Amino acid sequence: STLSSLGAVAEAAVFTAPGVDGSAEIHAALTPADNFSSDRQIMIELQSLLSPAAIPVQFMVLDKFPRTTSGKIDRRALVTLLD
Repeated sequence: STLSSLGAVAEAAVFTAPGVDGSAEIHAALTPADNFSSDRQIMIELQSLLSPAAIPVQFMVLDKFPRTTSGKIDRRALVTLLD
């Protein structure tokens, strides 16, 4: 994904969750690379690479991702971590 390709991101997952009006919103979770400074930095970089509709409405910075028993990122668990 575009998010994973950014230098400040070690690992990333993009997922959808219902918004206030019930429509699907794009969210992102990431684990930071050593040169990560802020989610604002990530937002600025993504704005130069993606259309506005493809920019996540929220970023979560995690120490590690929840995983399924097969070792994949558990996107369902990510939804439960949203504010």
